[in-house]
Amino acid sequence: MSVIIPVFNAVETVERALLSVINQGCASKEMIVVDGLSQDGSLDIIKRYIGDIAHFISEKDSGIYAGINKGINLAKGEWIYIMGADDELAESDVLEKIISATLSHTKLFYGSVQNKNVKHKLVPQFHHSKFESTLYWRNSLHQQSAFYHRSLFSHFRFDERLKILADYDFHLKLFNEKIQAQPLSLVVARCEASGVSKNFRWSLYREELQIKKRRLPTLIYALNLPWVVLKFLGKRWG
Repeated sequence: MSVIIPVFNAVETVERALLSVINQGCASKEMIVVDGLSQDGSLDIIKRYIGDIAHFISEKDSGIYAGINKGINLAKGEWIYIMGADDELAESDVLEKIISATLSHTKLFYGSVQNKNVKHKLVPQFHHSKFESTLYWRNSLHQQSAFYHRSLFSHFRFDERLKILADYDFHLKLFNEKIQAQPLSLVVARCEASGVSKNFRWSLYREELQIKKRRLPTLIYALNLPWVVLKFLGKRWG
């Protein structure tokens, strides 16, 4: 199991993220930390745990998905999990439960995520991921709830031109390819509800439309145009 943590100026949260992985009972885990050249003291914290990190990179990059791609290139595990530096695994046995649940034909496992420090009434306390046609309308599969089989990345890397929703682009790709996926009754992680995907600026929805134009059938994309605008207005003034 490879756990990839991209980091950039996360001095207040990165230690909690690291410890949530270190304290996992799973013996076969490897932790990969990719730092974008933090300037706030994050590096000092990361170096305290360098003995627990299988791969560590600290260099300037173009953003979070560039960091994730570097981590994928280094990953050796059969399964890949991606978590933010402001997130943490919910319990100390999460990785063990995922490994015990794996089936040979399944390429994606997903559970639920608990949102921390929710500040918007339309952001739920728990995000119960879904890998179904709801993806045509919103990113119903939370990345921090998902465990990807390494074969899904054999010919794929996240689009680094996308700054907020490259994971949504990936999820639509997987859904269109009809990969085998399995839901689990498990809270995987606790995640901050204040990330860039929760700021509800127009740049978020503009990128969503860009992805949908690429991945959706023409008619469904056309129906999404007013829907995305309504979502933007509802989240901004809801």
